[in-house]
Amino acid sequence: MDAYLKRGLIPGPDATCSVGPLWSGATLNRAREQPIASLAAVVPVDRDNGFDDADEAGVYMCPDRSAHFIGWTTPSIIGLVTAGSDRVAQWHEVRACARFDGPVVRQMSTDDAAQQKRITDATARRRNTNALTVYLLSDPLAYGQIRVGASATTGGLQRARLLARRGQKVGAPGNWLTLPTKPTTTPLPEFVLPVLDDAFPK
Repeated sequence: MDAYLKRGLIPGPDATCSVGPLWSGATLNRAREQPIASLAAVVPVDRDNGFDDADEAGVYMCPDRSAHFIGWTTPSIIGLVTAGSDRVAQWHEVRACARFDGPVVRQMSTDDAAQQKRITDATARRRNTNALTVYLLSDPLAYGQIRVGASATTGGLQRARLLARRGQKVGAPGNWLTLPTKPTTTPLPEFVLPVLDDAFPK
């Protein structure tokens, strides 16, 4: 929690005591209810379920409580990265977010009935965990090659990675990828993913 606070990923604490800062569940839930304008992420997805969800239902789904996924927070842009050697990222804006406990909606960021129906219909056809976060995605903004690190030559993205966002730029200070404001088929330049400490300097 201390690292999240220093990086600006969570709001200030509700109180401080002898053991340190304290947050209520309500504070943390409010902070992640809406897409966060200063936060982006890249996530690995398989070619079957992951891209089926994005292409057919327009959503990305992941566990709500896992260090390997981004369900605990709400980036406003998500890059879906294919598994395998090609490492292509498909970038989307996040339109809305919902969190489920089994069939029960615990949190929904939108009052739009059509968006709510798209989310609930998508989760009804493939719900594989009791605590699930669902991101409703825009049409793809763009595609582009990514590299996991400056010295990486093999291996795809193994776990989700948070990035900073500044307008249409995602990444880190000194290492930005500029996304278009409207969908394009022109490939983006190769992007080297920054590490967390570069994206969110202490």
